[in-house]
Amino acid sequence: MEKAYTVCKDPEVLLTFLRRIDRTLPVPLSERVDLERFAQDSVKGTVYTVEADGEILSAALVIYGYLDKPYAYLNLLATVPGGEGKGFARHLMDAAEEAARKDGMTEFHLHTNASNTRAVGFYERRGYRVITTELKLHMVKVL
Repeated sequence: MEKAYTVCKDPEVLLTFLRRIDRTLPVPLSERVDLERFAQDSVKGTVYTVEADGEILSAALVIYGYLDKPYAYLNLLATVPGGEGKGFARHLMDAAEEAARKDGMTEFHLHTNASNTRAVGFYERRGYRVITTELKLHMVKVL
């Protein structure tokens, strides 16, 4: 795939994407957060996206300063139905990790459900390791 991504700063565009992927997640995001507020808060961090025809196909939502340390945190990584297997998530994680490294972050953290074996395998292949298993797997990669 072409090495192009954008950074979304428009909460309405992000909200449209979140509504599109909501019910495809192992636990729908709308059951955990208010989607509108989540979109508004997310664009305060960095939202890496792969887009086509003005629509987000895949997004990685990243914040810095996790645990009040120089750690990046992946708040969400998702791809629209039909977009899986095209390398979007890998491409966005490459971009997010490289930017975090350049910005002085020393670790990249995320949480995922242990039952989401596809995601767990994806992150493990990228070098993440499980550091806790309370409720969700807390994974980290030293940058």
